[in-house]
Amino acid sequence: MRKRLLNIVWNLMTLLVLMSIAGTVFLIVQIFHDPTTPLNPFPPPTIPAPIVLPTSTITETPTITNTSTPTLPATSNPTSSSTTTPIPSPTETPTPTPTITPTPTGHLTLTALSSLSMYDIRTALAATLTVQAIHQIQTYAVESRYGPNPSFAIADNGAVSNQWATAIPQSFNWVKPREDMIGYYYYWGPDPFGINKKPVYDDHLLMHFETKGKGPKDGGVYFLRIRAIYPNGVENPEWSTVFIFKYDKSPPGTPELIDADRAANGVWRKYSYAPTFTWSNATDNASGLSYYDLYWGPDPDSNTPTGSQRDTSFTPKLESGIFYLKIRTVDMAGNTSAWRRLFTLMVDNAPPETPDASTISVYPPYPTNSYPISAPTINWKATSDAQSGVNFYELSWGNSSDNNTPNFTVVSPTFTPPPMTTAPGTSKTYFLRIRAVDFLGNASDWSTPYTIVYRPS
Repeated sequence: MRKRLLNIVWNLMTLLVLMSIAGTVFLIVQIFHDPTTPLNPFPPPTIPAPIVLPTSTITETPTITNTSTPTLPATSNPTSSSTTTPIPSPTETPTPTPTITPTPTGHLTLTALSSLSMYDIRTALAATLTVQAIHQIQTYAVESRYGPNPSFAIADNGAVSNQWATAIPQSFNWVKPREDMIGYYYYWGPDPFGINKKPVYDDHLLMHFETKGKGPKDGGVYFLRIRAIYPNGVENPEWSTVFIFKYDKSPPGTPELIDADRAANGVWRKYSYAPTFTWSNATDNASGLSYYDLYWGPDPDSNTPTGSQRDTSFTPKLESGIFYLKIRTVDMAGNTSAWRRLFTLMVDNAPPETPDASTISVYPPYPTNSYPISAPTINWKATSDAQSGVNFYELSWGNSSDNNTPNFTVVSPTFTPPPMTTAPGTSKTYFLRIRAVDFLGNASDWSTPYTIVYRPS
């Protein structure tokens, strides 16, 4: 009897365990099916409603239509024996203005992004990636069923797809994407979505297409598009652009000088600043402007660039001498305009050379410490000036060896002083000091090239 009672207890406990297992499995299935069920002790956060991305594209133009026709009040000619009661005109009820509902375009702007939260941005990016993934899956499905198209081609002249070139290729080559490809349809022209219904059959591993010189004659863009043909009438229904050819054979325009910052063109000047030269933007109707080649130097015939830049202004280092600013334009295809000289800057901030004492000569010749003639003629070698040139010489003639105040001016390198004087039986020393002055007023240092002792005979 006792053993039978224990069996009943154990059977009840076994039944409870089995029921607990069944309840647990049921609970797991319910939570897996619906995580938001009240049975879930740890439900996920509530998913926000889908967002509509802002856009600046409006696909509907609202129109306000007046559906009622206003009625003018009846009028009558009043007489002295009767009066008229005016009939009020009905009030015009305008049609409510429709609400403009923007249609998403699939493109996010900076303004739109700035109004979104990080969650919204992540959601938008996830949607974009999903669209790309779907496109890749569709492409893979098409290629798996019909066979792939070539993905790229190589131009025989070295032109690079989607980059500007200056010569039209004679042919393009590509490798079969699959060995059983037997031909292709091709389009070579300016339409990025162009097609052609004429097939070309080619069983070579390296397929070949000849342009026969056809291309954008005056510059522009051509597209090489291919659609593959496989055996048993299988054709890829999609077109693939394997090369984008950009052609520009025309040189760009040459800019014009706009401003020279108060500098004088082709005239000697003294400058306390380095002038800034500004020119107009050059034009190019095809590939567009790339940069400017500049020449800045003393050679008026040089066409070797000393620098390149995209800015439309240039400030040189200020130096004395003659400097030429020359420019040419280079476009994105590498075409260049002719060189143009924009400016000739002539700077003279340097003094002439100091007169040399070793070049002095006196007529008539006598020893300097015993000169009997009161008015000799003194000559010296002309001083050079590399810029504007020597204009005149300032002289200091007298009995002082350090006088810097000129008392004579001569244009030629020769001087006949006034008669020297001294008491009988005595001598007196005279000093000739010289400095050169150029055409812009730059003066050399003073020199004392000659000392003479006047001793009358």
